[in-house]
Amino acid sequence: MAYKDPETFGIGSSGFNAISVIIPAYQAEETIERSVTSALSIGPALREIVVVDDGSTDDTSVIVARLANCDDRVRLIRQQNKGRSAARNVGLAAAHGSWIMFLDADDYLFPGDYEVLIDAAVINDLGLIICQHSSSDAGKTEVRDTRTSLSDISVVSADSLKRVMVDGGWSGFVKDAERYEFNAAWSRLYRHDLISEAVNRLGTNFAPFPLGLRFSEDRLFNLEYLWLLENGRVAFLPFCAYHWDVDRSATCGVVRPQDVDSLVRYAAVVEVMRDRGLFGEREARLLLAREFMGQFNRATKSGSLLSEVQEAWFRAFDAVWLREHLVECPRDSLGMHSEWRLAWELLSKGKLHAAFVIYGALARVRVAIKH
Repeated sequence: MAYKDPETFGIGSSGFNAISVIIPAYQAEETIERSVTSALSIGPALREIVVVDDGSTDDTSVIVARLANCDDRVRLIRQQNKGRSAARNVGLAAAHGSWIMFLDADDYLFPGDYEVLIDAAVINDLGLIICQHSSSDAGKTEVRDTRTSLSDISVVSADSLKRVMVDGGWSGFVKDAERYEFNAAWSRLYRHDLISEAVNRLGTNFAPFPLGLRFSEDRLFNLEYLWLLENGRVAFLPFCAYHWDVDRSATCGVVRPQDVDSLVRYAAVVEVMRDRGLFGEREARLLLAREFMGQFNRATKSGSLLSEVQEAWFRAFDAVWLREHLVECPRDSLGMHSEWRLAWELLSKGKLHAAFVIYGALARVRVAIKH
């Protein structure tokens, strides 16, 4: 539903001092000051910024410590390198705000009166607010005022969003769907109490963010959150809150031979969540199929590391579970990716080398046509 008048959407005074911004940081000396400074610009809603330095050997902690000396809302936690999920979990455990935002150390928030968003959420019983984002590989994005953005807000149920995240088809789910990120944890406002409940239900190995994953931990975290929110209300707000610096992303552009190993851990986490009742068998297989094909897509584009990446996939493909999960996954998980269908047929028959060659060629043709 869309609210045409901000006043009808209810604005109170619950947003003051409400938001904890969690920033996991690793080797981020070039961008961390920009990231922290941007979080300081969100208005009276900010309670604190918790930066978790995940074992950096550069000047990340030095820079954050200097910022903390200038503003006591900035807090620094240092730990040995354990990965982004572990860093976020540590930040969450230390956070005091009733609402949580996640910010990566190479990205930044747009300024605005975020207090208005929290007030609206509390008065109108919203469990999650999803804002728009811009990215370094897209054109210029208009940044609207937070208050006027409320005039065009859309509210959906948590269950319906969960279905879209599993089944796909998000393009027509809400107005301007392409301006939202449906899987990421950033550009969102979460209730802290629900995140804490996820830990109580699933344990610290699987919640808030499941440990041991390099990819798609955000998707699983959001599915956990929506599961707890049940049929609660989720708002899509046409306010551009977040800039994703794709060019500096530590995960998107770098393909490593060991990335395929994370599929084993991903499958284990999905199966635990299935057993705990987060979703059924069909949904679990859809999630596994999409992750498998998404990682295979990345592997075919690994450039100079292609031979090493292929070798890693050949070794992993010997695992019986990998082939079984692929063969048994429903075909509708392929969605609109037509080039995946041929790769799927080859992979399900164990023809990994042929799949790499043919899929890679098809992907290059698609890129050439696009440009």
